[in-house]
Amino acid sequence: MSPKRLVIFWIIPNILFYLAFIGALIFVFTQSKEIREAGQMGIWALMIVTLLIIAVLGSARIKYWLKQ
Repeated sequence: MSPKRLVIFWIIPNILFYLAFIGALIFVFTQSKEIREAGQMGIWALMIVTLLIIAVLGSARIKYWLKQ
């Protein structure tokens, strides 16, 4: 398999991580009162930050591969 094709296979999950980040962020903003009442805000915040870090690192890796 060519390197360009492998990069495409890495782009698709990276886009899905960004979509998961946006979806989780929207969910937390719309349900923040209920999440706070259940005492789960810290877990959701950690999950959102983790999704963002994974997506950004994936984008950096893809950018590095495309420069080569």
